[in-house]
Amino acid sequence: MTNISECADFDSPWKEIIEAYFSQAMHLFFPETSALIDWERPYEFLDKEFQQIAREAEQGKRYADQ
Repeated sequence: MTNISECADFDSPWKEIIEAYFSQAMHLFFPETSALIDWERPYEFLDKEFQQIAREAEQGKRYADQ
């Protein structure tokens, strides 16, 4: 029998949702910080840059968290 954590990826859908609705998530979870952000300015997610420094581990591939 396989362990559920080995075959299920619960993290990726949440990361995609946060990226798609980033400003709304910031308003909901961090309203005071969100009020300080100029949402008219463009922003970019740096997850790809963080993945470049994550190495292969004995447990398998590791992903940088957003």
